Amino acid sequence: MIKNKFWEKLDYILEWNKNSSEIIIFVHWFLSDLNEWFDLFKDISKELKQDFLILRFSQSGCWKSQWEEKELNIKKSAGDLEGILEFVQKNFSSKKINIIAHSMWNYITSLANPKNIKNTIFTWIPKLDTKKMVEKLIWRIKAWWNKINKNWITYYKRTSWKINELWPSLWEELEKFDFVSNIKNYSKNTNLIIFKPLQDEVVWKIEKEKIKELNYLEINWDHNFSKKEDKKILIQNIKNILIK
Repeated sequence: MIKNKFWEKLDYILEWNKNSSEIIIFVHWFLSDLNEWFDLFKDISKELKQDFLILRFSQSGCWKSQWEEKELNIKKSAGDLEGILEFVQKNFSSKKINIIAHSMWNYITSLANPKNIKNTIFTWIPKLDTKKMVEKLIWRIKAWWNKINKNWITYYKRTSWKINELWPSLWEELEKFDFVSNIKNYSKNTNLIIFKPLQDEVVWKIEKEKIKELNYLEINWDHNFSKKEDKKILIQNIKNILIK
């Protein structure tokens, strides 16, 4: 059993090579789950099974993890990651830790700012201007036939047809989040690699500005690596970084 900083039970899978000297923690995106969209995390995990112990988890309010979606916010999700890290450090203290995070919840990884992380891979970089990022997120939710009301509850229909509730405090928190400062601070504690998908349908236009202290890798794929050939390229690049 793993509990977050708020004593809520988190659903997780611990799989593959328990004799490995390293473990990978997967951090899924906003309102997804431990498999990630298009089974992205599930597929990456299978390809890394010979070399790593892998932990995939669903954040509080997602899939089988406890609590309600209306409580979702950046700090709470960072508390989920902190609970996972405490579990890993307690039970696998001899293993080196790697993190793979996808989409907007790169925010929570940088906010949690964990220490002693060997490698961190962000498979997507949100807009540096978080107000513009919220605009793109709203556009994406509307594209799935959902109505947005930033001043009241937004009922968000998932592809699983589950209805989630997003409260006004979430939008305000996202707009005020200082992603640049947080990611700069976090990059001091880990070997951070950021993938920039050139055909991203969420951001649309790739950010021209880059944070000079960070390492970027630009490759042709969409937001969720929905094409099999793109996913293969992604996995190979992850292997090149993690397996040396």
